[in-house]
Amino acid sequence: QQLCHVAALCDGRAGADEEQRMASCAMWLACEDSAAALSYRLLHRPNSGEGQVTSARHAPSLASQRLHCRHFAAGSSNTSSSIASTNTTPEPSSNNQHPPKPSLAHRVREVAPGVAAAAIICEAGFAGADVLGAQLLALQGLSGTSPISGIPVAILLGLAVKNSGLVSAKAMDTLTPGLQLCKTTVLQAGIVCIGIKLSAVDILTTGAVGIPAVLFSIGTGLTVIPWLGNKLGLAPRMSALIAAGCSICGVTAISALSPIIKANQQEISFAVANVVLFGTLGMLLLPYVAHALFPLSQQAGIFLGLAVHDTAQVMGAGLTYKAVFHDELAFTVAAVTKLTRNVFLAAVIPWLAWRTERSTGGDGAKRGLG
Repeated sequence: QQLCHVAALCDGRAGADEEQRMASCAMWLACEDSAAALSYRLLHRPNSGEGQVTSARHAPSLASQRLHCRHFAAGSSNTSSSIASTNTTPEPSSNNQHPPKPSLAHRVREVAPGVAAAAIICEAGFAGADVLGAQLLALQGLSGTSPISGIPVAILLGLAVKNSGLVSAKAMDTLTPGLQLCKTTVLQAGIVCIGIKLSAVDILTTGAVGIPAVLFSIGTGLTVIPWLGNKLGLAPRMSALIAAGCSICGVTAISALSPIIKANQQEISFAVANVVLFGTLGMLLLPYVAHALFPLSQQAGIFLGLAVHDTAQVMGAGLTYKAVFHDELAFTVAAVTKLTRNVFLAAVIPWLAWRTERSTGGDGAKRGLG
C-alpha cells in the first residue's frame, strides 16, 4: 500500500480512484529500479496539473529521490510534503546510500568464472611442471620426481595468459571478481590452514632458534633502507614504506604504515611495486639458492623466511623447496620464521611513524620522489 501511495503521488493522482492507483502501482513495481522509475515519471508525465515537473531542470536528484522512497517505505505521514520538497532538499552524501546486498546465488554466479579460471591455471601449472621436470631428467638420463615445482610454473603461466592478449577486456571484467576472491580470501584461508598445521612445540622451538636472526634482519632493514633511500634522494615516506615492506610483512606493513605517515598514492605505489616485484622474483629463485648455499634444513628455512618479503610469497617459496627437495622441515622453519617477523609489526609501525615525522619536519609529503 505504501508503494501504491508513492506511485500515485508521483503520477500526480493523489485523488485518483482506486483503479488508477492500482494501475500506477503495477507500473511502479514493474520497474527494476524504483529510483529510475521515479526519475522517468517526473521527466515524462504529461504537462498538466499543479506541482508537476515538466523538465529535467526541475527534476529532483536521483539521490534525493532515493531518500524519499525510503521515507515513504518507512510509512511516514508526511508523504505529500516530502514529494513537494524534493527540489529544495539537499542531496545526501553518497556514503549514506546502501544498495541492497546481492543474494548468495548472485554472488556465486559472479565469482564462479574467475575461481574456475584460477583453478584451471593452477592445475595446468602443476601438470606442466611434471612434464618439464620429466623431460629435464630424461635429458640427463635420470628418472624420478620432477625437480620443478608447480607453484612458480602456475604463476608464470598466469602472467603469460594475462599479458598475452588472449583474454579480452570484457572477459577479464567477468573473471575479475573470482580472481579477486582467490587472491584475498582463498589465499588468506590457505595461510591460516598452514598455521593450523604447525604445533605449539614447532613454533616455540623453531621460533626461538630464529629470533636472533629475525631481530638482526629487521634491524638491518629498518636502518639501512632509510639511510640508502636518503642517499638516493627518495622521499622519507617512501623509504619508510619500503623499509616496512621489506623488513616485516610486505604489502600488509605498507598498508598499515601509509595512512599514519600520510603517504601519497605515488609513494605507496612505488613501495608496493618494489615488494611485489622483488618478492615474486625471490619466491621463484631463492629456494634453489637456499639449497645451494645451506646444507641444513633449518638454515635454508630461516633464509627463506627472512629473504622473501610477503607472507604469501614466503609460503610459496617454502612449498617450492618442500616439493623439489622433499624437505618438510625447511618449509616449517620458513613459515615459523615469517610468522615471527610478522609479530614485530605492532612495534615497528609506531617507531617508523615517529622516525619519519622527525625526519620530514612535517613537510615530507611535499618532497615527491626527492
